Amino acid sequence: MSRQSELLQEAMRHMPQGVAENYRYWGPDRTVFIQRAKGCELVDVDGKTYVDFRLGYGPVILGYGDKRVDQAVIAQIQSGGTLTGFATELDTTVVQQIKALCPQIDKMRFANSGTEAAMGAVRTAPMTASVPELANRIWSMLGHMALTCLTTVVSSSVEKPVKVPRWVICSMTALSTRSSR
Repeated sequence: MSRQSELLQEAMRHMPQGVAENYRYWGPDRTVFIQRAKGCELVDVDGKTYVDFRLGYGPVILGYGDKRVDQAVIAQIQSGGTLTGFATELDTTVVQQIKALCPQIDKMRFANSGTEAAMGAVRTAPMTASVPELANRIWSMLGHMALTCLTTVVSSSVEKPVKVPRWVICSMTALSTRSSR
């Protein structure tokens, strides 16, 4: 029995399908457990090497174990600590750098997931006069909590009435046509 199979059997005792998220399960004989990663290469627990085209879903664009990134992260941890849940000067610095690269951005916030980003967008949209509707592309994921969050915004707006956006589901073609108006 391979180490992958052993790990999957044990993991199935603790997690549905033996994985922490749906996209990690590839079936009983193909689910991969990674032991280490460097650059664009992943090595599983049985020693097989893979080229990672997922890039950690985007954040690992420079590859795993990039010394520049690692050193910058270590320096930040040593000088400013880790995530505190409070605002920092670094927040503004990073946003200014992003806005310099993307001048069309007026304001922005950070999110830990697509769901959290959708929650923020749904909660913020009704507070602007220029947002008549929220669009969700067909077959796209806007976030698990988007509709719940919209309901919360509407029901919690006791002090100041908010404009409730219309929810629109459209194809990419319709979305690009609507945005050009």
